[in-house]
Amino acid sequence: MTATTSASLERCPNCEAAGFGPAGQTVTLADTLRDWEIQGNLTFPQKVRDDYAANLAVPLRLHRCPACHFKQFVPPLAGTGSFYEAITTGGEAYYTQDRWEFRKAIAAIRKFDGKTVLDAGCGGGAFLRQLRAAGSFSAYGYDFNPDTPATLAADGIPALADMDEQVVPGGFDVVTCFQVLEHLANPWSFGEKLRRQLKAGGLLILTTPDAAGPISNFTNSVTDLPPHHVSRWDKTSMAAFGARFGFKLRRIRHEPLPNYVWRYYLPVMIRNAPLPKYLTLRLANRAGRFLDVLERFGVKELPPLRGHSLYAEFEG
Repeated sequence: MTATTSASLERCPNCEAAGFGPAGQTVTLADTLRDWEIQGNLTFPQKVRDDYAANLAVPLRLHRCPACHFKQFVPPLAGTGSFYEAITTGGEAYYTQDRWEFRKAIAAIRKFDGKTVLDAGCGGGAFLRQLRAAGSFSAYGYDFNPDTPATLAADGIPALADMDEQVVPGGFDVVTCFQVLEHLANPWSFGEKLRRQLKAGGLLILTTPDAAGPISNFTNSVTDLPPHHVSRWDKTSMAAFGARFGFKLRRIRHEPLPNYVWRYYLPVMIRNAPLPKYLTLRLANRAGRFLDVLERFGVKELPPLRGHSLYAEFEG
């Protein structure tokens, strides 16, 4: 893997506005892989470091667009197959399968009356299984993992071997793409493939981590750094991405803060809130008791507070 070089990109690769430049954060893969091992209690096989051998010490500088707010580490060194194999177990274990964005997407697909659906970047097929259980849809998957077609076939779910493969004449009614763009060195190349797979007037559903949400309190988290995440998106950059391909924005939604991240996110969110320090400390110290009460009553989301994901619907 060889790093692309650029002294100054100058123009945003997402919206082409001028002024795309360093935003202050710089990391190296050597440091991030070390932190993954410490925080994740894992040991990367030598192949992971071999894949990045020429770039382990290369400074990766976060750049930001002043117009669409898109952020990307330059050069954008993305995760390899060996990296993702090391940080996941059983394909889907890294991600929770009870996802707010899946529920939103299924409701939108029903309302849109979509019959043919492609989930691009489907992983082990969690969304496709939930979609199939929710109604009668002709659903296909695609993933970068070459083992995906065989995995999905075991459950009777067809898969594309390549995103250039055309299996539905005229394109799919609906294309979904959950938490994929932030992993790609060139998400716009993938965006072209999404556009070609969607029929005219079809529904495109995209989700990414919300860079303007609570994850902004954890900018040094290994899960939001290369090689895992090489770009950061908010509602403005997401809208610009869709406009680049001629998609009409229908709506953008922010995930409510879900219960499985409350104890990790909420104390930090409180401490960083624009409140007097003595008050934030008291609230943070009592957050655990508050969460105990919510969990006792079966509350699963805190709608006033943003969660991890940004959800967007576009019309093709």
